[in-house]
Amino acid sequence: MVAAGIGAFEPRKLDGIPGISEFEGRGVEYIAQPIESYRGKRLMVVGGGDTAVDWAVALASIARSMVIIHRFDYFEAHEISLMALASSKARVFTEHELRRVEGKDHLTHAVIFSGGTQHEHILKVDELLICIGFKATMGPIEAWGLPVTNKAIRVNGKMESGLPGIYAAGDITFPTDAPKMNLIANGFGQATVAVNLATTFIYPKLRVFPGHSSQKMQKALEIARTGSG
Repeated sequence: MVAAGIGAFEPRKLDGIPGISEFEGRGVEYIAQPIESYRGKRLMVVGGGDTAVDWAVALASIARSMVIIHRFDYFEAHEISLMALASSKARVFTEHELRRVEGKDHLTHAVIFSGGTQHEHILKVDELLICIGFKATMGPIEAWGLPVTNKAIRVNGKMESGLPGIYAAGDITFPTDAPKMNLIANGFGQATVAVNLATTFIYPKLRVFPGHSSQKMQKALEIARTGSG
């Protein structure tokens, strides 16, 4: 049985920007480093969601300077975080994007531009934190030969994957005969169905519905011990 979330997460990369890959780990980061490593530095955060805004607020108090840029004219963070950003010392550039980064052994400058006017700003930056979200991958599950739709295991109402004896539950599933709802409550229900049917696949003499939540497991353990299944 496969019970999993939507997959393994990794940061979305800001591709196609000159210097980004060259200075990754040398001033360009996608995951925040220990907070003290930013003390007294000239910092820039790229992004408009909660992660970007929260880090800009958290680091502004210890940074030499803080700039946050976002390509849209609005942020998607919670209102309380935006209020904290407004009262911080961070300089905010909306409708701006990163054009390139520069440096020698370490990042020293970032060039940003206005999407509307194409006007450039060259800013001195020691550390650049890119917070533009994460993408999920199925990881090794993708190579198991399971039927997949939209990066999720395709299952029917019995939580069967299409491969005999392989059941799945959770956000990793793509139901073919029900709405896909990535909710914890829904995952618990799917797991209940999958476990009960997987047990009857292994021990055909058991009933699909045992009568009580713990009864089937006890019966399965008994069968496993006696070998009478």
